[in-house]
Amino acid sequence: MGGTIPAASSRILFPNSPSSVSRLSPHHLLSRFNNTTLGQSHTVTPGIQCAAVGSVATSPETIPDVKRKKNEFEIENLTTWLLKQEQDGIIDAELTIVLSSISLACKRIASLLQRSSISNLTGGQGTINVQGEDQKKLDVISNELDQAKQKCVVSVCQPGSNLLAAGYCLYSSSVVFTLSTGKGVFAFTLDPTFGEFVLTHADIKIPRSGKIYSFNEGNHDLWDDNLKRYLHHLRQPGPNGKPYSGRYIGCLGEIHRMLLYGGIYGNPKNKNSKKGNLRLLYECAPMSYLVEQAGGKATDGNQRILDIQPTEVHQRTPIFIGSPVEVEKLEKYLA
Repeated sequence: MGGTIPAASSRILFPNSPSSVSRLSPHHLLSRFNNTTLGQSHTVTPGIQCAAVGSVATSPETIPDVKRKKNEFEIENLTTWLLKQEQDGIIDAELTIVLSSISLACKRIASLLQRSSISNLTGGQGTINVQGEDQKKLDVISNELDQAKQKCVVSVCQPGSNLLAAGYCLYSSSVVFTLSTGKGVFAFTLDPTFGEFVLTHADIKIPRSGKIYSFNEGNHDLWDDNLKRYLHHLRQPGPNGKPYSGRYIGCLGEIHRMLLYGGIYGNPKNKNSKKGNLRLLYECAPMSYLVEQAGGKATDGNQRILDIQPTEVHQRTPIFIGSPVEVEKLEKYLA
């Protein structure tokens, strides 16, 4: 076959021999040995010594690019990431076990969701929770997965500033487990082939400002006048001639979108819900922790969410959360 054999980027060195064999395909190696008579200096002794040898085809300028491209294809899963966090002293072994167990529960829930229509797991359960709300079948099952082996007594009425970690699992066309242990925000996507959460978004930083607002404007007439003026401002054309875009679905997906693209989400108090609708301990505080770790802000309109001292487990609070510039703008209207 004609043509020139490309130079290799590394070679295998045989002991006591100045010669080397290029790291080529078996076909190239066979062709080379068939055309070369091995002399005494090429005698192979038991074992080989491997060493990197400079190649005339690899210029020093391209080496950083090669390393960079290699790093782009490295895959890190949640388990190895947690172990690194533990080795660095960011979390302890107990928290590693807790977070690993939570991720396992998320995988089981994801599996149930994929079969929910087949297994008749959609719709209402026909029961009422402690807040007087209708329970969904998947809510009940998820709660059972979380509490199956839970036997402990803890004091949970603490401000969010005491949190060691926070996260959420988003179930959609892909399953995304977003987590912070106090050193940034990281998102892991479930690889269905191997059943592993793989790191896909490292050290997420929320944009300082955004052009999306998420409020349930069906309650507009129940809000106070300052908040109405703020929303009126958002609907006016800005310097670019366009107003803010309104997006509201009333679920966790809005927090996920906001982390990636910026903006502001609000669930304010109103004449019918004077303390707001969302729960402080297990909805507002964890999300506020995540958003602050990503560089955002969260407030109830008067104070930082993470500074609120809870007085009861199911305590509710208003919340405004998102890009720092957008939250600060809102605070000026509410002041």
